[in-house]
This record gives sequence, C-alpha cells and structure tokens, in this order.
Amino acid sequence: MRPHSAAPRFARSSLVAAVIALPVGLLMMSQFRSWTAVRSELTGKTTEFQGLSSRNAGLSKVYDILQNKKFQICNKSPYPVLVPWLSVGFVDGQQVKVFDSARCTGWQTVEVAAGENKNILFSSSQEGCNWSGNVVYYAIRYTKETDDASMPYNMAGVYRNFDRDCFNVQ
Repeated sequence: MRPHSAAPRFARSSLVAAVIALPVGLLMMSQFRSWTAVRSELTGKTTEFQGLSSRNAGLSKVYDILQNKKFQICNKSPYPVLVPWLSVGFVDGQQVKVFDSARCTGWQTVEVAAGENKNILFSSSQEGCNWSGNVVYYAIRYTKETDDASMPYNMAGVYRNFDRDCFNVQ
C-alpha cells in the first residue's frame, strides 16, 4: 500500500471542484449583474410611475371638464325657443377648437318647439364651420317666444351638470 495515494485524490477533487466552481461563479456573477440592472430599471420605473400618478391626480379635475358631450337643447317650456347664435369649444383630437355660428354664412336660426329635445350640429363647406355637436364650453343666445313678448337670454359656461346632459330651457 502506498501512503501517498490519498493526496492525489484530494488534489483531483479540488481541481474538479475548482473547474466546476469557476463557471458557476461566473454564471452567478453574470446573473447578479442582470438582476441588478433589472432592479435599477424597476426602481426608476416605480419612481416615474409615482410621479405620473400624482400628476394625473391633479389633471383628473381638468380631464373631467374637458370631456366632449353632445350639445342638446331640451325645451321644457310651453313656448318655442329660437337659437340665432351659438358658439362652442370642443376637443378635436389633441386640440381645443371653436365653432362660432356668427362666422358661418349658412347658419340659420334653430327653432326648438315646446317640449322638443334637439341635438344641434352644423355641416358646411365653409372653413371652420363644421361641427359634429361635441361641446366642452358653450355660449348661446336664445329667445323664448311667449304669448306677450320675446324674451332674450344669453348663457355661457362649461357644458356639464345638466339633467340628462341636456341644456334645459324652462
């Protein structure tokens, strides 16, 4: 029996362990770098998300105001209503646009009979005179024809908080 036979086995097992440990260690180092990069990106995205969330909370009030609604007049009075002029602001894609009936040569006074609900829109070949009925802000001049007189009214404001999203004339 050779007394030195245990020493080369130990050296071989150490060599095998080192050969296996080196690639595993390099692989783990590579995975750690990838994990660190992902973690750093996640931290950046979380910070960005928190900033956008707080910004959106502030903008949500404006967002609610800048929602298009369909312009509709509901005449709940017993008399006809005449609308000789109407101007509205509405959102078209990313822009706020304005429709002003005074600039449109084809505009004619709109009549809303007693008890009638009427959507108002305008189509024309004239530049800036096409309006699909969308509205955010409005200004309107209308008259209510009574038995005794013609009563003029001027109204303007944000088009919201109306019963059934309808401009009510009573």
